[in-house]
Amino acid sequence: MGVVRLRAQRRILGLTLGLVGLAVAVPACSDDPEPSGTATPPPAPTATSAPAATTPAATPASADGCPVDPMTLFAALEANKELSAAVDARVSGVRNVACHRGYATAVTVVPPELADPAFIAFKYDQGTATWTAMVAGTDGICTKLVPADVIPKLSGCVGS
Repeated sequence: MGVVRLRAQRRILGLTLGLVGLAVAVPACSDDPEPSGTATPPPAPTATSAPAATTPAATPASADGCPVDPMTLFAALEANKELSAAVDARVSGVRNVACHRGYATAVTVVPPELADPAFIAFKYDQGTATWTAMVAGTDGICTKLVPADVIPKLSGCVGS
């Protein structure tokens, strides 16, 4: 019985030492630097560092509203009741957005077996920071609405 008791004590001692070792080792795996007797100063900012961005990525990157996401343009289409009524009622969104200097085009999302997609032209208003749907069609929709040098940058405008 003495041998059994000795083995049990060794197991308990081994487990205890293992747990103590684990308790010591786990904090050593931390990503935090080891505290030292002297404080290290924070790194000095470099001349090329930019301030942290305070706006979400979906927010336009510039004053011209570009880039713009499809959901924003679809909301602008729905806000123009006259134009959205003229476009197929089964439009569920827009895709293939092209944006340049405050103008954008997008293609309507409709079931292909029910209707052909249409291009929608949009204009950005800097004063209100909103997009407005201007016109819809299948090609050349930008005549007299979009500056001539912007037309080649927007799909659906070519041929205007």
